[in-house]
Amino acid sequence: MAEELRLQVQETDELQKAKKTLEEENKKLRREVQLNEQAVKEYAKQGFRQSKEIKDLTAKVKTLERYVSTSTREFEREKDALSTSDRKKMGELELDSAGLRQLVRLKTKELANVKRLAAIILQKRNDVETFLLESLEHVKTEIGRRRAEEERTARLSKGKLLPALAVAEPRPSNLPQSAEERVDIRDLTWEDRERVLRLLFAKINNSTPLHSMPPHALQPDDGISQEMLLAAMESDSRSGDTPGSPSSKLGGDAAFFMTQPAVV
Repeated sequence: MAEELRLQVQETDELQKAKKTLEEENKKLRREVQLNEQAVKEYAKQGFRQSKEIKDLTAKVKTLERYVSTSTREFEREKDALSTSDRKKMGELELDSAGLRQLVRLKTKELANVKRLAAIILQKRNDVETFLLESLEHVKTEIGRRRAEEERTARLSKGKLLPALAVAEPRPSNLPQSAEERVDIRDLTWEDRERVLRLLFAKINNSTPLHSMPPHALQPDDGISQEMLLAAMESDSRSGDTPGSPSSKLGGDAAFFMTQPAVV
C-alpha cells in the first residue's frame, strides 16, 4: 500500500513536472505565436505599402512612358520638319548660288564686252580726231590754195591793184539759216567746212561753244548758230574718196568735207 502511494506520489510529481514543462512550452509557443502574428501584421503592412508604392510607381512609369512616347513623336515630327525645311533652304541656296554664279559669269562677260567696246570707242574716237585734224589741215591747205589762186587772178585782172583787199574779202556762207533746213554738203564752201569741222572737234572733246574754239583766220557770222552748222551733217549725199586721203579712213557722211574740188 505504501509502495503504491509512493509510486502515485512519484507519478504525481512527474506529472507535475511534465505539466510545468508543458505550460512553459505552451507559454513559449504563445509568445512565438504572438511574435509571428505581429510579424505577419508587419509584413501585411509592408506588403500594403509596397503594393501602394508599386501602384504609384506603375502609374508614374506609365505616365513617363506616355510622355516619352509623345516626346519621341514630337521630336520625330520636328526632326522631319527641320529636315524638310533644311532641304528646301539648301535647294533655294543652291538655286541662288547657281543664279549668282550665272550672274557673275554674265557680268564678267558683259564687263569684258564693255571693256572691248570702250577700247573700240576710244580707238574710233582717236580715228575720228585724227580724221578731223587731217581734214582741218586739208581744208586749210585748200583755203590757202584758193586764196593764192584768187590773189593770182586778182593781180592778173586788176593789174596788181589792192590784191590784199581782194583776197581778204570773205566768201558768202552757204550754211542753212535754220537748224531744220537740210543742205547739200557739196554746196558748202571750204570756210564753212572748216567751221563745221572745228565745231565737231569741239563737240567730241566736250568743249564750249564755237567762240571758245581754237582761233583761226575765219570767224563765224553772228547770225549763224551751232545748230545751223551741225545741220550740214544731215546731208544724204555720197561721193567717191581718193585713196590715201583723210576722208578714205572713215567713209560715208564723215568724209563729206574732202569730196569737193577747190573753189576758184
